Amino acid sequence: MTLQKNLVEHASSVAYSSVVVTTAARLFYHLIALLVLISTATAIGAAESERSIAQQRKDFLAAEQALQLGQQKQFQRLMKNLQQYPLYPYLRYQQLKHRISRLDADEVTGFMRAYPDAPVSHRLYRQWLRTLAKQRHWKLFAEAYTQTRATDLRCYYRRALLNSGRKREAFEGIEKLWLVGRSQPQACDPLFAAWRKTGGITETRVWQRFALAMQSRQLRLARYLVRLLPGKEQRVARLWLQVDKKPDLVVKHTRFNPEHAQTTALLTHGLLRLVRKQQETAISAWDTLKSRYPFTDEQRGQVERKLALALVTDGDERALPRLWSLAAKHENSAIREWRVRAALSEGNWYAVLESIERLSPQERQTERWRYWQARALEKLDFAEDADKRYRSLAKHRDYYGFLAADRAKTPYSFEDRPVSYSTQELQAITHLPGVERASELLALNRLLDARREWNQLTAGMDEHSLQLLAKLAQQWQWHGQAILTLGRTSFRDDLELRFPIKYDAQVARVSHSYDIDVAWVYAVMRRESAFVKDARSPRGALGLMQLMPRTGREVAKRQNILINDRRQLLNAETNIQLGTAYLRQMMNRLGSNPVLTIAAYNMGQYRVRRYLPSSGAIPADIWVETLPIKETRAYLRAVLAYTAVYELRLGLVPTPLWRRMPDISSLPVQLSKKEL
Repeated sequence: MTLQKNLVEHASSVAYSSVVVTTAARLFYHLIALLVLISTATAIGAAESERSIAQQRKDFLAAEQALQLGQQKQFQRLMKNLQQYPLYPYLRYQQLKHRISRLDADEVTGFMRAYPDAPVSHRLYRQWLRTLAKQRHWKLFAEAYTQTRATDLRCYYRRALLNSGRKREAFEGIEKLWLVGRSQPQACDPLFAAWRKTGGITETRVWQRFALAMQSRQLRLARYLVRLLPGKEQRVARLWLQVDKKPDLVVKHTRFNPEHAQTTALLTHGLLRLVRKQQETAISAWDTLKSRYPFTDEQRGQVERKLALALVTDGDERALPRLWSLAAKHENSAIREWRVRAALSEGNWYAVLESIERLSPQERQTERWRYWQARALEKLDFAEDADKRYRSLAKHRDYYGFLAADRAKTPYSFEDRPVSYSTQELQAITHLPGVERASELLALNRLLDARREWNQLTAGMDEHSLQLLAKLAQQWQWHGQAILTLGRTSFRDDLELRFPIKYDAQVARVSHSYDIDVAWVYAVMRRESAFVKDARSPRGALGLMQLMPRTGREVAKRQNILINDRRQLLNAETNIQLGTAYLRQMMNRLGSNPVLTIAAYNMGQYRVRRYLPSSGAIPADIWVETLPIKETRAYLRAVLAYTAVYELRLGLVPTPLWRRMPDISSLPVQLSKKEL
């Protein structure tokens, strides 16, 4: 049990190090602050005797290369002189990783004890556990394992228990691993097979997971699960898969057995799919099916909400009555908010006020609905009450605050208070091991590892410590991390930190070339990437202005810029030029309307045109609020507000938002989808 005790102590300190790091950080930087004051002369003397950091970096890179080439003597010689270098743990990690299959527990424990707060400690531990599992050293694995979020390791641990004769422990709580709507790692397959042999994977559990897989559209998993069902049940599951592919099959209700336990779940799934493809058919089918089958309250709520929201999205006049007719038990925040938006779309200001009253107390107090309440009162000629509400909202430095200030004809509120800190505090926190490692990784342009260090360091820290670290990142010109770190606190008033001005010469040049406001380019960049120059979105967008590779290549071709590799889009200068050129392209195609241009940058111009009015004009604030796409609504609010903030940061007089928000109307030229 000594091994397990040691590994539990030290592996846990890595896996759950936030509390340890937080406490250690506070004590450490206070101690360092004291030492800095009483031992300056000693520190200076020591600094003079140390090898230069530049030489250490050079030796570090040489040591890595020597290890890769198998030059052990050269590696050991270089490593010996790097023991005080912040990235020494990374060399030790690479050294141990090279012989991971031969490591013993003492070596792993020793490394974790030496560097409990370093991400490489936990990385080595996980890799070692996986190696033990592949080598089937189950006894040692079971002794060494500590709780982790890694699914494959959780499955390996249960397999280790099984192979150690601890079957009851192995299967205890296994439902959490089984009942997920996605395929689990291959490490779990033997575990589930063993559980199935004991009768653990019952018909009910198969159906539960099948339903989760269908909800997640994990059809390959669903088809696999069909094979685990009895013959008669397989027919129902296959019918469910057919309905997923052709949801209009729900109209043929005679095919569905009202007595089967899965029928209403199957029909609910089909109806939710049908709403997206054939709205009228879905409404008609639901009116028939809801009285013939025993749908649960939850299922009825799902379908009713989906139908109502689909009508809103299409601007259907039946939307508001349908939203109002929903039973209170079927309401949620989305329904309550879309009730207001549907009233806004119709220009029914009495219904706007009534819908706002139906919001929860917490929802009514948000700036969004306070603004629209004031707008409704203004439209209904309650000018004094509306003005009072506008002036209260205008104290806020955000989209709704700026809109309210425009309505009240008052200046924008730009409260700007830098993070408060002492030089001693900042100097002390600079000496934390994690900070030193992050700094060196940045110097070597190893951005991913630098972020890992930073994330480990900041986990669980208190607000003031996070503010200090945000300020430190700002001083390093690591603006993305400064913004994200401060964003984890409640403090929002350091405008220089939150809205940095970087790449100023490049932004000024391309903004002038494409006749786009500098502040606007910065606002888009701030929203898109928060100045993380190597940012990659889950959808594949790249760089500071988050260009999709296809879009980047198309814009580059028009600008006579050769793009051979998508990685070129991560170059700051290239990305800024192409992103700004794309903004100008959207402006030219969308009637020079800033709101439509911003929306198109986010969701594409074809979708923007889809939501334009067929006739007449809509006030821009209403158009923004009633856009069906939540992400684009948030994007528009952010970019418009950030543009005003950046004008202030650039020493300009902020342009009122209303000047950037002309009414939205149909466009005279409709491009084909292919051209778009």
